[in-house]
Amino acid sequence: MPLTRNQDRQQRREDDVIPAADANANENHEEHDSPHDRPHAESRSNNSTFNLDDVSALMASLQRSQAETFKNIMSYVMEQRSSTPAPPPMPPVNVDGTLARCRASFSGAPGESVEAFIDAIESYTECVQVSDANIIRGLAMLLSADAATWWLGLKHHISTWNEAKENLIYAYGTRLPPHRIYLEIFASPQDNENTDKFVARIRALMAKLPSG
Repeated sequence: MPLTRNQDRQQRREDDVIPAADANANENHEEHDSPHDRPHAESRSNNSTFNLDDVSALMASLQRSQAETFKNIMSYVMEQRSSTPAPPPMPPVNVDGTLARCRASFSGAPGESVEAFIDAIESYTECVQVSDANIIRGLAMLLSADAATWWLGLKHHISTWNEAKENLIYAYGTRLPPHRIYLEIFASPQDNENTDKFVARIRALMAKLPSG
């Protein structure tokens, strides 16, 4: 049945009153609930703060523990180092060897190379650190035949290895003037000779040249 104009207005007023009442009821409910819910919110906030404090305290405790452990380890290492006896000193190196084990020999016979003999002695004396005095004393053990006789009459006038070497070369070396040595070098082609032997032969000839 259609409503009259007055009834329609009355119905609209009632409709407006109901939402307003619902809104007021919700506001009253929120105001009523707020005091009850506030402790829970504060409790959650307090729990968060408590957890952060615990983490900070735990980290500080771990740092102290690590520092103490490191300090103990360092103390132990230092104690062990101080209690370990020092190694005994190394025995002094023998810097005054002899020619007793040198296997070089020279007799002064034709075909023997006095230069090779001298080189063998110098290599040996460098390895075992033989002094000049011991070279002079032991040289007689390495000489035989004519060379031994020659050295017997000369050794009392020789005091250094350089003097002995010069006398050996003078007595048994090939005494050629420099131009003769150069002629021999250039007159000796390699041909079919082994390269290593050829180089060694040329070097032996060049070693006979006077120094300087």
